[in-house]
Amino acid sequence: MIHTGSVLIARGLYEWYGRPSYRAGDWALIKQVNFANELLEKKQVSDATFDAAKKLLGERGVVEDAQDLSKPTGKIHRVNDDGSVPKDNPFVGKAGALPTIWSYGHRNPQGLAWDPVTGKLWESEHGPQGGDEINIIKRGLNYGWPLVTYGRAYTTDPDGIRSGLPPPNVQPPTSAPGMEEPFTFYKPSIAISGMVFYTGSKFPQWKGNLLVGGLAGTQLSRIVFNERGLESRREPLLLELRQRIRDVRQGPDGLIYLTTDMRDGAILKLEPVAEP
Repeated sequence: MIHTGSVLIARGLYEWYGRPSYRAGDWALIKQVNFANELLEKKQVSDATFDAAKKLLGERGVVEDAQDLSKPTGKIHRVNDDGSVPKDNPFVGKAGALPTIWSYGHRNPQGLAWDPVTGKLWESEHGPQGGDEINIIKRGLNYGWPLVTYGRAYTTDPDGIRSGLPPPNVQPPTSAPGMEEPFTFYKPSIAISGMVFYTGSKFPQWKGNLLVGGLAGTQLSRIVFNERGLESRREPLLLELRQRIRDVRQGPDGLIYLTTDMRDGAILKLEPVAEP
């Protein structure tokens, strides 16, 4: 795993380099990985410090695998830096379960971020046709996919068979006993991507906010919390750029860095400007 401060970048390498052919957008993502590594070597963006490495795996189109503890897909995995399995992982010693699994029932995880106040692990996840999720990840919990979701089957899947869901005109269950609900969700979807909690001083009004990228939504979404830690509002930013935002990070300089998932992929740096 590459210690870039972005599990998403590690996932990008896993997902794209493992394919026999590439689309134009895939090359952009590979370029972004290279750009990000160059920035890290120059110490222009910060490494993240983990007690153990986390890796994201989507269900890769086999929806039932997300609930199958013997399959690696549709899960968040937890391993030590040397590749060994932490002894306190929830399914260590459980017959038929992979010991690396930390949580399951995920459709397509995109990013992870540690809450600097609570120390909790947060995850962003694509939903089907709406229902993008932001989850607080807890040890051993089931996050429901494909049994519960705020999204629906795609209109190109009129019977819902390929999606593993009811037909598009039927809303699947959004909750069920024993399954964790998202902290918040996007409906319509923005094709959510990487995220970070902002802790710097360059954007004082954003301190403590969660910044989330959007691919199809071509935006940086800013989530603001109230004094109880609940979402109070969200603000779409950078819509005028019309760029698919793949990942977002805070640099050691307190500025915000974004990667774009476009044919000509780029690293963008956000800086504050004085009020006119």
